[in-house]
Amino acid sequence: MEEPEHHLHRSSMDDQTKTKYTPVTHVIFELDGILLDTFEIQKKRLNHVFFTKRGIKIKPESWYTIQGQSDEDQINVLYDEYCLKKFPRRIRESPHTLLNEYRSGTMLDYLLCDIMPGARRLVSHLKHFDIPMAICSSTTPQFYSKKIRNHYQFFDCNFHHATLLGITTPNGKPSSDLHIQCARDFNPEDPPQLSKCLAFEASMAGTAAAITSDMQVVMVPNSFLMGSKLMKYPTIAIRHLDDFIPEMFGLPPYCECANSKQINEIVRTY
Repeated sequence: MEEPEHHLHRSSMDDQTKTKYTPVTHVIFELDGILLDTFEIQKKRLNHVFFTKRGIKIKPESWYTIQGQSDEDQINVLYDEYCLKKFPRRIRESPHTLLNEYRSGTMLDYLLCDIMPGARRLVSHLKHFDIPMAICSSTTPQFYSKKIRNHYQFFDCNFHHATLLGITTPNGKPSSDLHIQCARDFNPEDPPQLSKCLAFEASMAGTAAAITSDMQVVMVPNSFLMGSKLMKYPTIAIRHLDDFIPEMFGLPPYCECANSKQINEIVRTY
């Protein structure tokens, strides 16, 4: 089977719209790194757990792998990669110990996280045109509630549902299970076609999961991934949410908003 062609962001609208993309009916957002600015919180805490306390420096390529995965999967990947199980028994620690230490530090920090630049504008625009939106994340319900606590109105008013790691979806990204379930959760009796769903992802794990589920993917990578050879995999990659051009995927363009002033006022209320 021929590998689909993927494209990187171009600065002009003309360049971006040269390629024809499949029109979509539903939009799915990653929580971390797309809607909420949590990656730096996670990075800071993981560096504290591994480097500050144990002298283990996490390499850039490790960040490529773990971002977008569940807390438990992140810890397990780093535990195996840096061979902590080979430490002498008297100082060896279990992944569970590291996980608890990591989570105890992020719990309070998540209460202070901000909404990502461009997220309010895009979400409010899609909401104005009644485009169904949902959240698909490898986070657990407990930590999801912590992350959105100070932005509850924004999340409660705009999203149909949030598909999170749990009993019915135990496999986090890069498994496609969350994305497939997220599409079903729009309407279990008549779910949208997966190819008609557009996923916004900030990590390689999330991008791989969305592609595997047969969705188109807009990747908004953080600084760790910019310029990486891995960037060829998403349908399109952009530097910021503000660079997204909705009409590329058959969504209403910003300029067609009947009352752009109203949209801006809605954005400012969140």
